[in-house]
Amino acid sequence: MKEALDFLNKIVSFQSVSTDPRKEKEIFALVKILKNFLAKEKFKVKIIGKKCPLFIAEKFVSSKSKTIGIYSHYDVQPAEPLNLWHSDPFKLTIKNGKIFARGVADNKGPLTQNIFSILNLVKENKLKNNIIFLFEGEEEIGSRNFSFYLNQALSILKNVDLFFLTDVGMVKKNVPTIYYALRGIVYFEVEVWTGKKDLHSGVYGNLVYNPSQILCEIFAKMKDLKGKIKIPDFYKRVRRISDKEKKDLIKNFKNANEIKKIAEVYTLNPLDKKYSLISAKIYPSLEINGFYSGYIGEGSKTIIPNYAKAKFSIRLVEYQKPEEIIDLVKKFIKNNIPKGIKYSLKVLVNAKPFFSDFNHPYIIKTAKVLEEEFKNKCVFMREGGSIPSAEILMNKFKKPVILTGFILEGSNIHAPNENMDLDLFEKGILVLSKIYNIDF
Repeated sequence: MKEALDFLNKIVSFQSVSTDPRKEKEIFALVKILKNFLAKEKFKVKIIGKKCPLFIAEKFVSSKSKTIGIYSHYDVQPAEPLNLWHSDPFKLTIKNGKIFARGVADNKGPLTQNIFSILNLVKENKLKNNIIFLFEGEEEIGSRNFSFYLNQALSILKNVDLFFLTDVGMVKKNVPTIYYALRGIVYFEVEVWTGKKDLHSGVYGNLVYNPSQILCEIFAKMKDLKGKIKIPDFYKRVRRISDKEKKDLIKNFKNANEIKKIAEVYTLNPLDKKYSLISAKIYPSLEINGFYSGYIGEGSKTIIPNYAKAKFSIRLVEYQKPEEIIDLVKKFIKNNIPKGIKYSLKVLVNAKPFFSDFNHPYIIKTAKVLEEEFKNKCVFMREGGSIPSAEILMNKFKKPVILTGFILEGSNIHAPNENMDLDLFEKGILVLSKIYNIDF
């Protein structure tokens, strides 16, 4: 375990922030570390792509063995705001039974667990299955080249029998969880120009358009305060979830007070009042992620801005298609922008929703091992977030994709003081060693 923690400490020190072009050297340096480490352990390594490359490492056992693809990603979110961290985000810190660093939960900790779970089996000469690691460098920016990179590795990946992704967590500590559904995402950036310069609000008020108000009214028409999305035909393809599935989900979910405490919000606003606690898991959603316009400095400046910009994202559920949602949004904004106003709408990220059959024999075998190790019944759960690679792998290779992991809800993923329980980090390595050695 000391070797695993030392390795994790080394890789979290690299600021592999895929959204920041200035971190390109950090990314290449990290990939080199991974390459040297696994090559030394007799893995066959292949690197695909020039920016944020796909890293593939193979360990062959026998042509008669099953081949398991194990996915992780080595890129991370920016660490800012740095002043809210209690420790250096790029140095592993152990405190009160937790390990802290940017990426320790998402996803360098799980990546380390995957590597050392296999190294344990190799060193004990117990590895039964062929292993192919797939470490992606663009997960945090929507896996935009992942499918393209996979196409360059089809000769390596064509024999994979099943894939594992450990980029998820547990509903509660020591309650093993397998996720069978993830929401997809489309991320937009919209800009509006009403003229070439800001104007005096006293001289031009009531005379010209305000771009802030234009965007505010468009968003108000898109979605009401109850959470209902009002874009025509938006819900057309949404899968109807049975009450049984909803009840199975809700019995394993936290209560409202727990959710409020973790989220640190003053009140909840669930879309579905009957199944309020799982509203973020079972329905599509639309959220404004950022908004900029006019003067936001100290004091007052009485202007009508000439420009406004907003970023917003839509989470999709199974059967919804990103390309159709993009078309609906383009049409909606075009129909609601006043004539003569200039605007731009860009799609920054899009990924399909993921949905799988949790009754597949491979998933049942995995659940059995998890139950044996954690002494609790395995929970089958949906997740409100998005992992584009899960759907891409399943759609491209038509093989089972199993999502499980050991992160807890209070791990502050994407936020300051990202953390993982030290005991779950250690136990996860041992549990994965048993899972990856199942006779599938």
